[in-house]
Amino acid sequence: MICIDGSSTASTTASTSSTPIAGSPTGIGGGRADHGRSFDIVGRWGGDEFVVLIVNVDEEQLHTISEKLRRLIENSGFTEGGETIRVTVSGGGVLAAAGENPEAVIRRADRLMLASKTAGRNRVTIGDLPGPG
Repeated sequence: MICIDGSSTASTTASTSSTPIAGSPTGIGGGRADHGRSFDIVGRWGGDEFVVLIVNVDEEQLHTISEKLRRLIENSGFTEGGETIRVTVSGGGVLAAAGENPEAVIRRADRLMLASKTAGRNRVTIGDLPGPG
């Protein structure tokens, strides 16, 4: 699972409904992850945050998919009012343990997403941080 948070290069934020990250069927918010795995799911978590459910992967594969998704978003853009707007994302990804509470998985991924933002944004952090989840 990956939690991601969008950042825009313009005064328009990534959370407006006209942005590809927020709801276009061709963007990340359209319900599936556009990284070649049709069975993975993207859902809006709130504001400009999204949750990506990725199944049947190990930590290395999770990192590869997360980076591919981050680069896809970074290299995409859209035009609003004549201005090209670029969006980047910071993400945190974790593997769920068998029987783990979904809220605990989200908390762990959210902590890593915040670590990515703190470390400079436009990056993904995979694994776990020490301390309570």
